[in-house]
Amino acid sequence: MALPSKRPPTPNRDVRRAAALCALALYNAVSTRLQDRFQLSGQIADLSRGTADLARQVAELGRRISVLEGPTSRALSGAGPP
Repeated sequence: MALPSKRPPTPNRDVRRAAALCALALYNAVSTRLQDRFQLSGQIADLSRGTADLARQVAELGRRISVLEGPTSRALSGAGPP
């Protein structure tokens, strides 16, 4: 029984394999980078909306406090020492 003959590796075939490996690695790096950029832009948009909502809530709280301070300050200023 004869063993199948194995072709000796040729430099040209090795270069093609290395080039294919580099091309796949480059494709993987670029696609991962684009996916990360897409996720990051979504996170930035969420953060921006959250910041705007927080600013709205702080402004509303300021308005409510000023409404409560008006009558309180008038009541305190009208009640002088006995």
